[in-house]
Amino acid sequence: MKTLSPPAVPARSRPEPVGWRTCRVIAKGDSNWLVQDLDSTRRMRRAVGCLLLPEPGDTVACLCADDGAPGWIVAVLERPAEAGQETPPLRLRVEGDLALEVRGRWDVRATAASVEADTLALSAGTVQTRFDTLRSVGRVLEMAVSRTRWVGQELVAVVDRWTQHAKTSHRQTEGLDRTQAGHLELRAEGVLHTQAQHVLTEGATLVKTRGSQIHFGG
Repeated sequence: MKTLSPPAVPARSRPEPVGWRTCRVIAKGDSNWLVQDLDSTRRMRRAVGCLLLPEPGDTVACLCADDGAPGWIVAVLERPAEAGQETPPLRLRVEGDLALEVRGRWDVRATAASVEADTLALSAGTVQTRFDTLRSVGRVLEMAVSRTRWVGQELVAVVDRWTQHAKTSHRQTEGLDRTQAGHLELRAEGVLHTQAQHVLTEGATLVKTRGSQIHFGG
């Protein structure tokens, strides 16, 4: 772990707070910060309630401890903006798990948002989404639902292999229904029924019909 000087003072289990100071952050480590006021330089920890990570140059409110023991950075008061430079994003950090409870409606508005996690779980009675474009890249997609309904103008699927299993399948096409394949095989355990106003069967080389009984005509 990176530790900043000045040298550590004797450990105290409960350092007593002695007063508030407004300081400027001059350096940061993994879990401690060096701050400076008009009188001295002190080593500080971040209070649990200070979720915003202090950065060098920030003006912070500090609660100092006695005998030189590390105090606490309670809040970040101000962060200077460099002229002509892009302001770095504000970073909130919580050491450990975080549970957010909202006893009402929670609205989040942002120009752009991203979520990165090893595991993401969502539980809701109703989920509504509205988007102009949805792009998703992944390795495996598994869904278990009671009913699925798609309403749209066009559906395009490009896959290496398509497997579908259903107890009953119904498909209705108002216009043209065309299937183009290298080999097409239709099998039915019971009856294979083809009905149309006109039926055309054409084979470039061979047309073969085989059965124990073959009937033509009404």
